[in-house]
Amino acid sequence: MKKRIAFFARMVPVASLLLTMLAGCLSVDYVGQDFPPLPEGREVLFFDAKRQPPAGEYQAIGRGSLVVPRGYDGVEIREKFAEAAREHGASAVRIVSVERRQINRYYAEGGESASPMLASSDTVGAFSLMADGSPAEVDSFGEVVSPNRTYSKEYEQFIKVLFLMKERDYRRAVEERRRAAQEK
Repeated sequence: MKKRIAFFARMVPVASLLLTMLAGCLSVDYVGQDFPPLPEGREVLFFDAKRQPPAGEYQAIGRGSLVVPRGYDGVEIREKFAEAAREHGASAVRIVSVERRQINRYYAEGGESASPMLASSDTVGAFSLMADGSPAEVDSFGEVVSPNRTYSKEYEQFIKVLFLMKERDYRRAVEERRRAAQEK
């Protein structure tokens, strides 16, 4: 049994990597107006709570969100938002919120495995009361488990942003749309 658990523990990182590659990585959910895309090399500015966009200089054209599983760094996340901004004609991104969500809890019994794959079988139990009234955790097999075990937690980030366009570019693009609509 221990050999089987050790085998699965070695295979989980490989399976996770394959699933990540097949899933197509990160995808920004966008809701808002579409304008002509910006050139690929054009820099997209980033603003947050510490560095606000100058007052009256930018117009919000849409909002977006991104769920980031573990394994991605800040550079990849910024590039994904910059890519979405260019695609919709935005020249800046304002980060509104970053929320860290726990998506899994698991533990390694005897140092064998810290596999999230095993968390759904018998590693995360329900709480019960012992005969003396003290709380105890019971696994899915009805066995009382050690209260001294250490849990590992797995998190993902949920990021919300606003896509911004320079006010003068926004006015120009809206005016061009009006002219094009009148010409039809």
